[in-house]
Amino acid sequence: MANKTVRSARQAYQKAEELGPIIPVRPTRLRMDRSPRLEPGQVYVMRAGSVYHPAWCSIVAAKWDSDPGGLLLIAEDTVGGRRECKACEEPLTD
Repeated sequence: MANKTVRSARQAYQKAEELGPIIPVRPTRLRMDRSPRLEPGQVYVMRAGSVYHPAWCSIVAAKWDSDPGGLLLIAEDTVGGRRECKACEEPLTD
């Protein structure tokens, strides 16, 4: 079972990498809980995800709660083949 989980995770990371490199940018502002706040031209991504998040939506919040190190900021012009998150149409905060 563990080998299957490792293999699945490896495949997810590989698929995400095929969509374009993830080049993290450093957050310049943080919220009270120390989570990164977007600046203009930035979006959230996850290391093994195929979507980008232009807002703090329920998916981003859940990722922050479960694995804050897996939530990254990148420049919006580097999203590559990732698609926009539908949940971001109703953001939780700015």
